[in-house]
Amino acid sequence: MIASNNILSRDAAGLDETCLAVELKQALQATIFTSGLRIAPRRVQQISQEFAAAFRQFLEEQHAETAYAYGQRLSQEGIGHGAMLALVDVLHHVCWESADPTSVQYGNPLLAGYMAGREAELLREQERTRLALERARA
Repeated sequence: MIASNNILSRDAAGLDETCLAVELKQALQATIFTSGLRIAPRRVQQISQEFAAAFRQFLEEQHAETAYAYGQRLSQEGIGHGAMLALVDVLHHVCWESADPTSVQYGNPLLAGYMAGREAELLREQERTRLALERARA
């Protein structure tokens, strides 16, 4: 699955964003149905490119808050757990080959943001359910 030869060197200038997007697209296509059909197949390419661009931006700026916010956005877009883990796994493989710890530095706040986004969505859904139940009882 992952043929990440020379996708990442030690800096953002060395990131082959196009190759990374291809790897991410393959991972997303393989796990798209873990997203509960909330992600349209036509969005796979765009999400892969956005993910690669967000990672490049992190390489340049090293802002964990940006990764956290992007994780929340992916959650809001409907990325499923399996798809999210597959995307982070691609980053780990790419960075592993370059002996670069950036995937962990990026992946941790990204996943934390994703989990916070999922939690917020679950709470909103629970509140909608509670209100519907109250209306049904009235």
